[in-house]
Amino acid sequence: MQAAAEQAVRHGDRLSEHDRRLLVAFNATRSGDADAAERSYRAIVADSPDDTEALFQLAEVLFHYGPLRGRAIAEARQAWERVLAIEPDNTGALIHLVRIAAIAGEETELDSLVALVLALNPESERTLEMRALRVLALRDEAALQELVAELGDAGFALLPTVVWSASSFTANLDAARRLAMVMTDPSRPAEGRGLGHIWAAHLDLASGRWSSAKDELARAEDLTPALALEYSAVLSASPFLPVRDTELKELRRRLEAWDAAATPPSSLPGLLLTTDEVMHPALRLYLLGLLSVRLGESQEVGRHLAELEAMDGPSGSGSLKEDLVRDLRARLELGRGRLAEALSELEATRREAWYNLSTASGFFSQALSRYTRALALQEAGRYEEALIWFGSFGEHSVYSLPYVAPSHLWRARILEQLERPAEASHHYQRFLELWAGADPELEPLVEEAKARVDELGAG
Repeated sequence: MQAAAEQAVRHGDRLSEHDRRLLVAFNATRSGDADAAERSYRAIVADSPDDTEALFQLAEVLFHYGPLRGRAIAEARQAWERVLAIEPDNTGALIHLVRIAAIAGEETELDSLVALVLALNPESERTLEMRALRVLALRDEAALQELVAELGDAGFALLPTVVWSASSFTANLDAARRLAMVMTDPSRPAEGRGLGHIWAAHLDLASGRWSSAKDELARAEDLTPALALEYSAVLSASPFLPVRDTELKELRRRLEAWDAAATPPSSLPGLLLTTDEVMHPALRLYLLGLLSVRLGESQEVGRHLAELEAMDGPSGSGSLKEDLVRDLRARLELGRGRLAEALSELEATRREAWYNLSTASGFFSQALSRYTRALALQEAGRYEEALIWFGSFGEHSVYSLPYVAPSHLWRARILEQLERPAEASHHYQRFLELWAGADPELEPLVEEAKARVDELGAG
């Protein structure tokens, strides 16, 4: 589809000026150039305020790419509402507004919007997603039990979208985990069960339960071994986790033994299981380098980096391969104490890929790289920029969730530096809510946050 859009742009002289502008904007959206897409759609809407296609696509860009740029998806609300003002039965706009209301926990609006979606689409496969968002956002325990039972009887084709949406847009980690575990029932397809365990691992880590996350990843190994290995490696590289060198070396040994190019494709349809398939060989080299960084073995990092640089980026993967190269270069520079050079590499990453890929994959969303960039900006004293990047993890995807709590902690520290105590206290408290049941190994961070809340309160 991307190639067709690019070809259409090349032959744009056959279109009207308005259609050509829409096509150029759509091509930017599909290629992942969110800034260009937003500029283009805003210009079209300025000239044609009632153009529902431009309004809809502008809202899509703000909703799906906004969080990757540290912007709240609520920025898309006005555009969705303008679509509805022109087309009151536009289901796409309603579904996205349900998600925005779920994040905000707006009960009255959520009930009204869900009722509208269900009235317009009583037999739609989106029905379960809409109900799940309402149940989790409003923390309705009785309705949650009914929902879990109903999902247990539902066909597997519906489950991943429901679990992904509920995990991404409600901040109800424990309930989302219960939904993810429905995917792991023995009656489900093996790869689907593996994905359920992988998502449960991300939800566990988002709550500070690393030991439980590792158990879930281990359960996924026999079911979807490639994904389990890749996510075990990238999560183990998280800088806030106390991971032993022996664990890192064992993961590296397994990656070295893995024939990534021979990994069979998924037998199940859908981006949530197939997005990373074209990237397995490149991800293997990137993860080998990442673990070697964590182990302090710069020569090994350089070797894997050279192999990755020589590899062609797979078709349809956007800028991901080049961005992985820049991420490893930045880590080498950080290890050498060259902060400016590291930031230069991180700021040159383009993160250009269709938004559906970034929501379906922790690698396409580059969650760890974004977190590293935020840390580097903080170290450089560029606090306002660091706050933006630390704010890029919520409201997006289950794969970004492990970084939400640590990002709240860092935002609190920065806001204290900026002498904004009320905001700092808010982020400390949000961190404590998310990591209320954190593992003992992570308790020092929890104790730090508690002490700072007490100090700020006393002040």
